[in-house]
Formats: sequence, C-alpha cells, structure tokens
Amino acid sequence: RFPSSEFGDLGGNSDTEKLSETTDDVELLPYIIAPQLVSISNLFKQNTHESDPGAIYEKLYNLKQDVLALKNDISIMSIVGVINIMMQNPRSEYVTDRWFYLYARINGAIIASMRKKFRVPKNTIGIALDDSRAQRNFIVKFFEFIGIPPDQCIAFGDGRDEIMGFEDYVVKFIETHKQSFIFLIVDEHLNAVRKLSTNESISGSTVVKNIRKRLSQEEERRLIALIRSQKDSPSDIATYSTCAHGLLPDITLANAKESLASLWLKRFPPSDFAVSPGYELKNQNYESSRNLVVSSQDLAQKIVDIDSLLKSNID
Repeated sequence: RFPSSEFGDLGGNSDTEKLSETTDDVELLPYIIAPQLVSISNLFKQNTHESDPGAIYEKLYNLKQDVLALKNDISIMSIVGVINIMMQNPRSEYVTDRWFYLYARINGAIIASMRKKFRVPKNTIGIALDDSRAQRNFIVKFFEFIGIPPDQCIAFGDGRDEIMGFEDYVVKFIETHKQSFIFLIVDEHLNAVRKLSTNESISGSTVVKNIRKRLSQEEERRLIALIRSQKDSPSDIATYSTCAHGLLPDITLANAKESLASLWLKRFPPSDFAVSPGYELKNQNYESSRNLVVSSQDLAQKIVDIDSLLKSNID
C-alpha cells in the first residue's frame, strides 16, 4: 500500500549479503535473534518440547551461538547457563517456565537495541509548532537526530500569524506531498500575541484535531501528530490521544529514538502499511549462515506484536 516507487527509499533493500565474522555482523545479531524467539515460542505452543525434543534442542543450540556473540548489556553468561540447562533435558516439566524467562530477558535486550538504532523513513517531513524559539530549535534538532534531513524540517510559531495560519498551511502541505509521511509535533499551550500585547491562548491539540478533520482518510493515515505538554495526567493524555495520536514524552537527544520508536510503530504498523522505519546499521543487507533472512518490515512488526505473543504463550 506504500510501494517504494511512490513513497521513496524506506531504508531497506531486497538484496542480501552473507554474514561474516565482522563488527557489522555482530551488530546485526539482534535482528537475527528476534525471529528465533518467536519460532521457538511457537514450538512450545505446539508442545513440540514433548513430542519432538530434538527440534527444541536444535533451536536452542542455534540461539545459544548467536547469544554468545551478542554485544549487549545483558548478562550473557547467565542466559547461556539457562539455555544449557534446557538443552540437557528439553522434556523437563520446568523447561517451559525457563523458556519464558529467557524470552523476556533476551527480547527486552533486543527491543532496547532496536529502539536505540531507530530512525524514521527517509521520506518523512517534520513540521513543528511552538511559540518558543528555543523549543522550535530543539524540535528541529530532534527531527534531524531521528533521521529527517534538514531540508525536510520546518518549524512555525514565530508570532501570531504563523500560529493562526498553521492549520491551513499543514492541510495544503499534506495535500501536495502525497509521497511523504508527515510528522507533526505541536505544543499544547500556544500564546498568540494580539495587538496591545494581549495574549490569546491556543490549544495545540485542538489545532491538530482541526487539521485531521480536514484531511481525507488517505491523507490522514500518512500523518502522525504528537502533542508536547508538561501536563501528563491520564485525563490529559486521553484528551491528547483523542485529538492527536498521543503525547510525546519528555525527550532529550539521548533518549529521542527510544521515546519515539514505540509511538511510531503503533501509528504505522508494518502489517497495515507494508513499510517500516529504518534502523541505523552499517550493513543493512544481510543473510545468516542458516539462510534466515529478516526484512525490516517483519522485524518492526515483531516489536509491535512481541508482548501480545508472549502473553498468549503464557496463557
């Protein structure tokens, strides 16, 4: 539904290159391990550990080899120790519980790794609205930090005219940029200065709500609009989520990618869009020695589905 011919380069490529013992390949290991976790979980759902323990043993062996080479902050040896215990007796009544422990530990590390490497698709345009010059500058830097080119970052809010004209501008902009994703960040509390220095308070979430109402369904589905506000009570967040697509939490350049990754993938699930964000890898095209090829679309979808899959396995 979002073919690259119409929507540009999304950071992926269908060609593959064989992995070798290089730093690049070690960085790719989290992306190879993720689908292994899902595959092994499916075997447990089918009670394969009882009917065919050899299949579980083989899967665990392959997982162990990749975990040993994984560069991460998690305690590798404690995880390998649990894998060894499971391999000694795949039929053990405790093996399922041990697997879910491993699943949670390894998967948590993989998700953290992927969030740190997150970047938005290259055909994303960032548009900000904030009445603070300092905040406008920060949001532009934030856009650039998550992978939006500088010439695709726009910030408004310098005076009443820019604030009051923002709705019309964005609607027309989206209508004329049909090959792009539009990422809006709007401050909730906007001060539009009238004549005689009187202030008029404008709600950013209302601005976003009005913009979304004026867009066609196809135009709106290419938009992600997030509100910035210091008010983050459950009722406030509910309001923002009704008018926009959520609240952008307090961000720094250090946590920017982690903060945005889940929000972006929730808004643009690859299962609906057939596209995904990119990930900052030195080598984006790869193939494992076991012919396990994982597309960025598949991998992004795993992040979205991972918690529900784990819960369903436990249930």
